[in-house]
Amino acid sequence: IPDKAIILNTMNEPVAFVIVEEKAQARKLTLGLEKNLMVQVLEGIKPGEKVVVEGNEKLKNGAAVKVIGEEVKKGNKDTGGKK
Repeated sequence: IPDKAIILNTMNEPVAFVIVEEKAQARKLTLGLEKNLMVQVLEGIKPGEKVVVEGNEKLKNGAAVKVIGEEVKKGNKDTGGKK
């Protein structure tokens, strides 16, 4: 996930907010590698879940949220040897 999606909670643990039924849900994270402003999440978020990347600094657990824009990133696809 983008590194800006990760904040530290009051116990100095990394968390990110995911959107569940239009509400913010704080998830404690276990992090892996970091590269190019992206951070690997080993535990805490499942593939396909929507993660808050803007305005998360003051967000509270359970707060109502509205998605105003979505950025979908796709991984590299196998081009079958074509470049």
